[in-house]
Amino acid sequence: FVQGQCTPLPFFPKTAWAWLQAGGSLGAARAAWVASARKPYAEQADAAHRLVLRGRPDPLEGGLADFEAVSSAVLQPLFDHLDDGVGDGVGDRVGDRVGNGVDA
Repeated sequence: FVQGQCTPLPFFPKTAWAWLQAGGSLGAARAAWVASARKPYAEQADAAHRLVLRGRPDPLEGGLADFEAVSSAVLQPLFDHLDDGVGDGVGDRVGDRVGNGVDA
């Protein structure tokens, strides 16, 4: 809470979701974060994110530890309580449902 009052938190929802969904895969996070000609609307290209990150390290490079800490703190409780449809109530198979046409 205090950190967020002093400096912008490095929380980028789509990138954080991809990172956590892939079990902490930096490759998955980069795929969601990095803008390209084929993906011009990635979070990296968002004007608000560019403003917040001005003068700060890229969140997936020099700011990786902060990105991981904040992303885990925000999304891990949600992932821990997602129902994967198997009946055990644990969201351990979220990746099987997201991205294949089935809503998570």
